Amino acid sequence: MIRIIGGKYRSRQLTLPPSDGVRPTQDRVREAVFSALGDKVISSRVLDLFAGSGSYGFEAISRGAKEAYFGDINQKCLAAIKDSSVKLGCLSQIHLLRGDYKKIISSLEEQKNVFDLIFLDPPYLDVINKDIILSVKESILSGNGIVVAEQEQPLTEIEGFVLKAYKYSYKRVGIYKRS
Repeated sequence: MIRIIGGKYRSRQLTLPPSDGVRPTQDRVREAVFSALGDKVISSRVLDLFAGSGSYGFEAISRGAKEAYFGDINQKCLAAIKDSSVKLGCLSQIHLLRGDYKKIISSLEEQKNVFDLIFLDPPYLDVINKDIILSVKESILSGNGIVVAEQEQPLTEIEGFVLKAYKYSYKRVGIYKRS
């Protein structure tokens, strides 16, 4: 079971995709991330890449984000996200994108989509966050945008960003704000 931590959908449950590879972000980690983001979520455009259950995107909508795009390669994940949006009554605020992250980023760039908040939580052992952050910086991240990246490996500084790093058990979360 995964639930929304704060905002207008607080305590509401999300549909979990029937997939062994999905590992939703723990409540305490999401709570800490959104506490650190504060009002930056309000009226933002959000991309939840490697969405899985969509917990980051739904948490953002619950806390006042204007809309959220959910990208995942797994159709079962996207179906669960759609089901959650119907249950929450926010279907009009979401967009579902199926494909690998490179295809999704390229498509969003072609459509001239720009995001204020991008959440990256790739599957275990994928060490690609730095490459993705550099890619979105030049293409789909707004001028004052923020990237939230989860990974197990140590976080690295990236030119053009101010990094706030947090550690929760084995999980590391970096909040990269454009400088």
